[in-house]
Amino acid sequence: MTRQPLPAASTPRCSILLAASLLALTLPRHASAATITVNTFAQGSVPGFCSFAEAIASINAGADTGGCVATGPGYGTNDTIILPFGTYPFTVADNGANGLPIITTSVTINGNGSTLARSGALAFRFFEVTGGSLTLNSLTLTGGNPGAGNDGGAVLDSSIGTLTITSCTFAGNTAQEGGAIFMSGSGGDLTVTSSTFTNNRATATGDADGGAIEADNASVTVTGSTFTNNRATSSAGDANGGGHRGGLWWGQRGRQ
Repeated sequence: MTRQPLPAASTPRCSILLAASLLALTLPRHASAATITVNTFAQGSVPGFCSFAEAIASINAGADTGGCVATGPGYGTNDTIILPFGTYPFTVADNGANGLPIITTSVTINGNGSTLARSGALAFRFFEVTGGSLTLNSLTLTGGNPGAGNDGGAVLDSSIGTLTITSCTFAGNTAQEGGAIFMSGSGGDLTVTSSTFTNNRATATGDADGGAIEADNASVTVTGSTFTNNRATSSAGDANGGGHRGGLWWGQRGRQ
């Protein structure tokens, strides 16, 4: 009698699907990230071009805005804005005391040595962060001033995220508290590396703090950075004896 070969064993389809599902659960998930390259130095909208303000608005919305077109797999948890080298003049506020849209989600801004320069009579800072984290790389911010009673001459961060400053220069910025940077988000983290702070002023009436930086209830790490001629001034007769820390003032969790 001729023996017939046994049929090849088969794996039920449901087992294959289950195995694939288990494998998917074990693989790491990679968050999407978009990159937007600004292509105009203009502060406002220019038809057919992507301004800095529109790039921030696009990342906040998770969708292309104005003339901005993102590259990459899609908007995600930490997108990037690229500024071509040059000077970006600011003469009017975008909203309130801010020259740019308020940042509400995490973003990295690569300045490539560019300068953000406020000029004119109108008072405003450059950045306000209320959500997510902000990373600034290779950027100069000069002349920021949000006006009387407002903190953070160049950057105001009230989020509980991370503010990371690398290879940046803050020069000639003025505010009530935190002449260049004011970080008020309790539990946030401020990291400053290889940066320069010069001629920034905190000018609050009575008792001014942090001529360059004030960080309240935040962790502060400063490495390889220079602070020159920053001042925290106060009015005559202040019971506390004047302004505190022309360079850096922090509360509770600071380390330098």
